[in-house]
Amino acid sequence: MRKLLRLDWDIIAGIVAAVAAIVLHLLHVAESAVLLTIILVLLALLLLRSLRGEHRIDVLTDAASKVEGLLRELQTSLSPPPTLSLSGRASYARKVSALPKPPEAK
Repeated sequence: MRKLLRLDWDIIAGIVAAVAAIVLHLLHVAESAVLLTIILVLLALLLLRSLRGEHRIDVLTDAASKVEGLLRELQTSLSPPPTLSLSGRASYARKVSALPKPPEAK
């Protein structure tokens, strides 16, 4: 069912109309004026589809630029974390210096 919803129905309708126009012309049922009208309608459908796609691209471009601006603001507002000693040497030195010194040998 989802595959049916994803199809471009305007394209499918255009193809069906074009095939019907060709069949009608080959059977000598439709005149050339009717075929020209069908061709103009199909071209109008293609133009509308193209304009709709351009509008989507414009909307996505605007949204991406807004997100980029927000990310820049977040990056500038972040401060670096305080520096921590991961080696443990400073805390080890403090612990060793706090130990009582052993008695000196005589």
